[in-house]
Amino acid sequence: MKKLLLLCMMLAIGNASFSQFIARNSAYTVEDYLLKSRNQKTGAWILLGGGAALTVVGIVAFDRNFNVMSNDESGLGEAILTGVGIAAMGGSIPLFASAAKNKKRAAQVHAGLKMDSYFKPNEGFAGYPALSLKIGLK
Repeated sequence: MKKLLLLCMMLAIGNASFSQFIARNSAYTVEDYLLKSRNQKTGAWILLGGGAALTVVGIVAFDRNFNVMSNDESGLGEAILTGVGIAAMGGSIPLFASAAKNKKRAAQVHAGLKMDSYFKPNEGFAGYPALSLKIGLK
């Protein structure tokens, strides 16, 4: 039993020592945020349009096939179609909210390179490159 426990511990230590942890750089650029916002907004519009189309088709098909005195059509397929359409339209709301949030983040992050100048005695003004990074903290 001791040998089995020792073997398991050695394997666990060996497994942990060979693992590589990759530090993710969470600093996104303005272009990354804008691309993410645009993709989310496109997905939201697709969900909203597709959900509206499914809802309209479900309602029209239900209204056309619905007969009170007949037991032939239960209308379950049309009700499911309408429900899926409403759920898709509801699913577009978080995507619109995330797109707006990412667009706001893109406006808060700014990085750039500019040339600043300073005065050197006996030489006049000289330029030097300056790197700027602006992150709005709220």
